[in-house]
Amino acid sequence: MHRTIRYHYSDIGWWYLRIQGKLVFKLDNNAIGLESGFPTEISSVFADLPNDLDASVFYEDVGKTYFFKGSQYYQVSGTTVDSGYPLSISAKWNGLPNDLDAGFVWSGNGRVYFIKGNQYYRYNRYSEAVDSGYPRPLSVWRGLPASIESAMQWSNSRTYFFSGEEYYRFNDRSFRVDTSYPRSTVQYWIGCELDDLQQATTPTSGSNTYMSSLAVIMLSSLISLQLVK
Repeated sequence: MHRTIRYHYSDIGWWYLRIQGKLVFKLDNNAIGLESGFPTEISSVFADLPNDLDASVFYEDVGKTYFFKGSQYYQVSGTTVDSGYPLSISAKWNGLPNDLDAGFVWSGNGRVYFIKGNQYYRYNRYSEAVDSGYPRPLSVWRGLPASIESAMQWSNSRTYFFSGEEYYRFNDRSFRVDTSYPRSTVQYWIGCELDDLQQATTPTSGSNTYMSSLAVIMLSSLISLQLVK
């Protein structure tokens, strides 16, 4: 079963969004399980955010999260889509393709990167355009698989890349995947086995929605946790 996991760091808590569907998951205060009442519908938390999102990035200095879907993007403050959105990706993100796979801010240089297929793009926030010389082959990032479904920066000088049911911890200093990776995403990030998670989210009223993808928004209130993921 194919799944796409979208991870993102924001300033409002720990959230797991089921993107190819309409469920949202929220981690408990220990970041090892789900809060009571979750999963619930995305619309009940992010009222104007659509389902089936592609990618997202968080600008910590301005407190804005950007979600991408197809040829459009949404600017979000907290859980509220800002007035006037969505807009066309080409209106602000010159040079980026539609239907992105992942986006992240890399701790190695503080720059914004996007991935689509087997290529990556480096985006300049100030010129609002992709830098000259991009896209480049994803194989530049040593140890990553040929296809990435999402990525995020963490506070330990590591960037986490997600592909299928596994994730890769990338050392931003040595510029290669750490040893003993990949690991199971569901086991290490949600604290349960895949079968348990699928059972917990199986519809009971004839719905045809499956656990085909998740996305995570990591909240700054828990960024200081000393996790060993």
